[in-house]
Amino acid sequence: MLSLLTGAALFYRVAPAWREQLIHDAGLDLYAALHAVTDRTQPLAEAYAKTLERYAATPEAERGYRPDEAIRLLVSYAAGAITAGIAALDRRLLASLPALVEPFVAISPLIAATWHNAAAQELASCTCGYERARAGWLEGIALLSTVTGPSQHFADGIRMAVGYGIGVLEARHGLADAARWLELLEAAPYQRVNALYLRRVMRLQQGDWDGAERLRKLAAAALAGDVTNLRRLADRIAKHAALWPGWRGYALLAEGQLQRTCGNYAAACDALERCLVLCRPDSSDPNRVMAAWPAASAAYVETLCALGRGGEALAVGRTARAECERLELGLVSHEIIRALAVAQAKVEGDCAWAARVLDALIEEQEALGVSGLHLGASYEARTRVAILAQDRAGTAHFAALTAREYRHGSGSALGARYERLMDEASRSGMRESLPALASLQSTIDGSHGDSGTISAAALVAHTMHSVADRDVRAARGLRLLVEACDARGAYLYLHRDGSFEPVAAHATPEPSSELTAFVRSFAMREALPSGDATVVVDATDVPAAVETVWLDASGSEYRPLLLGCDVDGEEVTAGVLVLAWGEPQPQLARVAVLARALAAHLLRLRDATGLSAP
Repeated sequence: MLSLLTGAALFYRVAPAWREQLIHDAGLDLYAALHAVTDRTQPLAEAYAKTLERYAATPEAERGYRPDEAIRLLVSYAAGAITAGIAALDRRLLASLPALVEPFVAISPLIAATWHNAAAQELASCTCGYERARAGWLEGIALLSTVTGPSQHFADGIRMAVGYGIGVLEARHGLADAARWLELLEAAPYQRVNALYLRRVMRLQQGDWDGAERLRKLAAAALAGDVTNLRRLADRIAKHAALWPGWRGYALLAEGQLQRTCGNYAAACDALERCLVLCRPDSSDPNRVMAAWPAASAAYVETLCALGRGGEALAVGRTARAECERLELGLVSHEIIRALAVAQAKVEGDCAWAARVLDALIEEQEALGVSGLHLGASYEARTRVAILAQDRAGTAHFAALTAREYRHGSGSALGARYERLMDEASRSGMRESLPALASLQSTIDGSHGDSGTISAAALVAHTMHSVADRDVRAARGLRLLVEACDARGAYLYLHRDGSFEPVAAHATPEPSSELTAFVRSFAMREALPSGDATVVVDATDVPAAVETVWLDASGSEYRPLLLGCDVDGEEVTAGVLVLAWGEPQPQLARVAVLARALAAHLLRLRDATGLSAP
């Protein structure tokens, strides 16, 4: 049992023999034999009875664990072995764990949740099946919520651990839903270290290098072109790969990304080719770890293009995309789609096809709530296609969106990546179409009047460009406000047809009827005041705090703000922004200008009907 807690090396020396003993003592060998007989309707009950008989017939000095104790320890083994399997990226081990637990899932929700966790870990760690893994984890969490009595404390611990895993997975892909798991972890004192780590991952994926401190992840460093940290990561992963073969693909990927970022394309090509040999999907190898394959495929396409081998790049990209579709891989296919689209525009000049593919990808990412580096990379690819097509309007639009996602990276490796995009636009005579990162940050912080700064109204217009659906516009507008003030989550209510209706949520559950009633009461009281000051987000008079507070069933705090603007000299309320309140507190001053611009935009498009005092 100690080997489960002291690291993978000791685990691999000690645990295999213990596992075989537990399989025997729990009667799993008898269960397997009975389960193979088709006319057996209750193999677990029969196997347990036979196991008890075998235990009773064994001389006391030769007995192992009691059957009930062996089952409990076998489940504990499976839960602990997940950690060792992930540390070593050992797909053989991870794939074997669900079968150890599955016969006993009917005994307890805790065991059923352990089975879901074990099955999800192989999908997430080895096969790129993140969506299916997340679904399995959520099923496990739902089961844990049914546990009561003395086991509830243990169930809560498992729920926190699984929630942390989901949060890290979502944060690494830039998904806004990661914020709700952060809130869960921060509420538990013994999970605050995990909460801190998750917050750092979230900041890293937003390009917030200072906020992420010393946390460095391969995907984010590669996206940002961060040579210093790519080199550090490559060295660290190489040492890990020397101990655990499952990491060899990642070691070659890190080397390839480093060489490509340094401009050593021939060396990058060699490393990436060797990586793909190890990790590309192969149905004949059930123990293959393919986690590095999507990133390696995308980097290989880009490297082949840089070497002037465009035909090969297109063939690799098309094959990889088709493989993602065959395997039903969603999130991990995005970087392959980006690389293929840009290659198609560069090699065959088919900018129209590339634009359609990237527009569809961006729409999918926005619907999923993706933000930060991953969405920024898609905007950047779309900007490159617009540059190649000599599309000035498209270049300006998507460059502004790229800058918005990369704004935290001004002065960092991410900022340097954006500068390369500006240089590319310059060579095509379109640099004036691209804003500077610092200019965009000034706009979000509330500065205005500088000729080099994009106006808030222009930024809102860029964000809403070509969006025909009013609910999609509302969701985009809400995300813009949330990112501007660094809120953990928010709701947007708009005044439509005489009432304030919920139209968008960001990193929060669906709004409850109680919250909606609260918002409507607040809005009518504040928008139609009887002599009291109206609480409206204003560029010149931002409230330091809002007295009205709503608490949900878990005790989470939400604070409402009216969204309004001047229409023909009259203050008109378009809706209500409801911010999740906590530490760090949302920066209201940073959202003021954008909030009024968004209100004006939504009123102009009649997405909101508006409400004004008589």
